[in-house]
Amino acid sequence: MVKQAPREQLDLTKRYVIFSDLHMGDGSSRDDLKPNQAILEAALEQFYLTNDYTLILNGDIEDLNKFDYQKIRKAWPRLYMLFNSFAQDSRLLKIVGNHDLALLQEKDYPYPLLHALNLEKDETTICIFHGH
Repeated sequence: MVKQAPREQLDLTKRYVIFSDLHMGDGSSRDDLKPNQAILEAALEQFYLTNDYTLILNGDIEDLNKFDYQKIRKAWPRLYMLFNSFAQDSRLLKIVGNHDLALLQEKDYPYPLLHALNLEKDETTICIFHGH
């Protein structure tokens, strides 16, 4: 996996933040992210977006094991709007996990999906992948 993963040069003038296992659901009481919605959206919008971070979503962002993708999209419009803001500036990288692997089959999923990502600087490689 490490050798086949896309490579990006780690730019020490850029900032990165990695989020994993959000498990976005349908907004109901079974939705694991719902209790943390306000803090996540505020952090993304008021800090990471405005301070030019690159957002790396490292798997299990949507929980397709429990919820339908269209219901998730409908339940989280503001969060997807924030993801779009990062993506518009080429500052969004998305890695699939075991709970959102089915996104690879979605015809109109808006973001490129990776299985892993290598950040490289000189002789050092940081491999980011979800794992299970």
